[in-house]
Amino acid sequence: MIILVNPRATKPQNRRFPLSVMMIGASLPQTESWEIVDGNRPDIEPLSVITALVDRLSHTSDPVRAVAFTVMPGPQLANAVPLTRAVKAHHPDIPTVWGGNFGSLYPKPVLNAPYVDWLVRGQGDHTFTELLEVIDGHRDPQTVAGLCFRKADGSYHVGA
Repeated sequence: MIILVNPRATKPQNRRFPLSVMMIGASLPQTESWEIVDGNRPDIEPLSVITALVDRLSHTSDPVRAVAFTVMPGPQLANAVPLTRAVKAHHPDIPTVWGGNFGSLYPKPVLNAPYVDWLVRGQGDHTFTELLEVIDGHRDPQTVAGLCFRKADGSYHVGA
């Protein structure tokens, strides 16, 4: 299970479909389950929803493998930071992934955040699918176009 998160970016009455995470979900292999947590929905507490999903699926054949966030500059960034930090604090073994406009433009600040494990730059549909192969240990992350991460020595790999 992949959780795709659209952090709050607007007031609920101004919300739009979370097209960026919908595109990522639609591009995943048919064998991969996914769910969207849209922070722009009225009366939603994204952390509670994410934690409940992780807990409910933890002892099943389809546990949560990654929590991925789309992040734009502005209000969404202001909501994504504490939400990602809280998700990582509650579930430190689950990889957290950022994608979207902010990380594509500013990869190093994102990679400096200890609560972000992976960054997908640019159009993320192919990169995210290949990242799942990396997470499963079947692929070298340095061979994935658009994938950025901190190396063990503290340096960055900023995929083009």
